[in-house]
Amino acid sequence: MNDISEISIVIEGDNCTGKTTLGNCLEKQGFHVISNEPCIKKYEQESKQFAIGSVERFSSFINYNKLCGSQIRKFRKSVIVRYWISTLCAAYADGCYSETCVMGMVDNMIVNFEKPTIIVILTCNYKERVNRIINRVGFDDDITKNRDEKYSGILMQIVEMLKNKGFDCLYMPTETSTAEQLANKIIIRCQNLIKKTAQELN
Repeated sequence: MNDISEISIVIEGDNCTGKTTLGNCLEKQGFHVISNEPCIKKYEQESKQFAIGSVERFSSFINYNKLCGSQIRKFRKSVIVRYWISTLCAAYADGCYSETCVMGMVDNMIVNFEKPTIIVILTCNYKERVNRIINRVGFDDDITKNRDEKYSGILMQIVEMLKNKGFDCLYMPTETSTAEQLANKIIIRCQNLIKKTAQELN
């Protein structure tokens, strides 16, 4: 990792936390958003056709995540919007799998999926996130507080596990910053990682 062109970013977070908006902003700054490729976008839309909380939906999204990850090495300056972390969190929050079952899958995901340079975790307070969902056309999300707390809780556990295994994870609230501001912070974080790596190599 010698320059900004060798960076891969994963953007995670619950529904309507701003993942797509941030990804599109990074795309304007020269990053290739793997999730926006037509064939991958099509697969994502097909995955959404399965019932929320179903094993079929989970399996389809994991395959979608795997497909995204397989493209990281093709684009040296890449972004993935929604990777396996979001899929696992949703599987628990939507009642597909138990907390124990989901946490038991994490090690397997770490081994079998490409590791990004940085994982950005977008957060948004419950009230604001629900407002965003309600204003979205044709929403079918579970907007209960219980679902929100389940997602947030399992996300924190997974992120702590990743940090302990050497993953660079960055929490970013989206209620108080624009996508452009967040994108600039991410780029600075990436540049600092590059400098740190260069110093370690020397």
